[in-house]
Amino acid sequence: MKGAFTSLGWYLRASKARKKPTNGMRNAAEKAELAVLEAIKKLPEVILAWHAVRIQDPNRRIGDGEVDVMALTNKGFVCIEVKHWTGAIQMMDGDIVQAKLGKKRPVFEPLEKKAVDLKRCAQTLIQDDALEVITLVVLTNSNAKASHGVLQHPRVATLKSLSEKINRGFSDHEPLSPHTLNNYAQLAACFGTWDSLGYEGGATHIGDFDDQLMPQEWSRDKHQDIEISIAHGFWKTIFSGPKLSVRLTGWDGNVTVEYLTPPLFIKHTSPWENGGVDGKGHYPVSYLRTITYGFQYDAFGEHHARRLEMNLQYPTEEPSISLDKEVQLKRKHNHAGRPPRIDYSQKFSPGSRHKGTIVKHLKDDDGNVYAMLVALVERKVSGRIRIRDLDAVHPDLFDMAYGVGTPLDVRIRSYAGPKRIDLHI
Repeated sequence: MKGAFTSLGWYLRASKARKKPTNGMRNAAEKAELAVLEAIKKLPEVILAWHAVRIQDPNRRIGDGEVDVMALTNKGFVCIEVKHWTGAIQMMDGDIVQAKLGKKRPVFEPLEKKAVDLKRCAQTLIQDDALEVITLVVLTNSNAKASHGVLQHPRVATLKSLSEKINRGFSDHEPLSPHTLNNYAQLAACFGTWDSLGYEGGATHIGDFDDQLMPQEWSRDKHQDIEISIAHGFWKTIFSGPKLSVRLTGWDGNVTVEYLTPPLFIKHTSPWENGGVDGKGHYPVSYLRTITYGFQYDAFGEHHARRLEMNLQYPTEEPSISLDKEVQLKRKHNHAGRPPRIDYSQKFSPGSRHKGTIVKHLKDDDGNVYAMLVALVERKVSGRIRIRDLDAVHPDLFDMAYGVGTPLDVRIRSYAGPKRIDLHI
C-alpha cells in the first residue's frame, strides 16, 4: 500500500509539473524573431538564414554570443538583433533606447562584438580574412513609435525597410563567387543554437546542458532530440510503479525507444536566470516533454576542423551546395564513432604559410613586449613571433600595426607541438 501511495504522489506531481505554461513575453519575442527570419528568407539577395545562432567568442573557452537572426547574402553576412519594443524609441549617445525605461542599455556595441567574433571564426575555421559582415537592429512592434533619427539610422530597420538597409550596407561590395558562398555556408553550419527544455504546457527554457550529468546513452554527439512521456496511465502507474518512455532521435534521423524508471535528473543552466527545482538548474526528467541539443560538436572541436578541411577542398570551381534560397543547409556527420585526433604536425610543418590572429602580447618583468602570441586554430594551435624578428616599428604605432585581434600572414619556422610553434611574418 505504501508503494501505491508513493507512485500516486509521483504521478500527480509529474503530471502537474509537465503542464507548465508558456511565458507570454518570451513567446512574443520569439515570434518577432521568427517573423524577421521568414521576412529575410524571402529577399532575393538572401541565400540562407538561421535563427538564434550562437557565435563562439574565440577568446573565451566558455561563452557564446547569440545572434537573433543571421543571414548569408550574395555579398556577405547580416547579423540581426530583433527588438519587439513598444512606445517611444529614440537615439541617445549614438545608440537606440526605449524612452519609457529612462536608461540606456547598449544595443549596437554587443551586436558589433558578435560580428567581430564571426570574422575571427572565419579566419580560424576557413582561413578567410575578407569576410564582410553588417549589423542591423530590426524593430518589429506595430505599436512602437520610433523617432525620425532612429528610422533613418543605417543600422536600424523595420520589416518594410529590411531589404533597403541590407542593400545599402553592402552597396560598396561586389557579389561573391559560388566557391566563397559555399565556404561561408560551411562556416555557418559549424554554429549551433541553445540547448532547450520543453514542457507539455508550452513552456520552454533555453541554455546549456551539463553534458557530464547526462546519461551516456543520451550524448549530444549521437542524439538531437529526446522526447519523454509517462509510460503508464493513472491506475497502472499506481500498481506497477513509475515508468517513463523515452524516444531518441539521432542526428541521422534514426529513432530508438527506451524505458526508464525515475528518478533521473539533468542539469540545464541559463546565463540570465536561475532555474530547476533547486534554483541551480537541476530538472527531473519526468517533468519534461522534450530535451533538444542545439549543436552536435564544438565549432572549434577537432570534428569540425577535420570536416571543414575536407569540405573546403574542391576538384573543380563548381560549388558543392545549391545556392537556391529555398535550400536549407543540413549538417551531416559520420556516426561510426569519434574521429581520431588531428595530427597538426603535417599541416603546420616548417615553411608552410598560414593566416593567424594576434591574441596576446607577451611582456617581460619591465613591461616590454618581447613576443606576440598568434592563434592559428583558436584554442588549439598557436605560435610565437619574436619582436626582434619584426621590422622596426615606432612604439607609438606598435598597437596600430600589431594590436590584439590583428590578422597576420605567417610562415612556420619550427614545430614542436600545437602550442610550441616558432613563427615569422
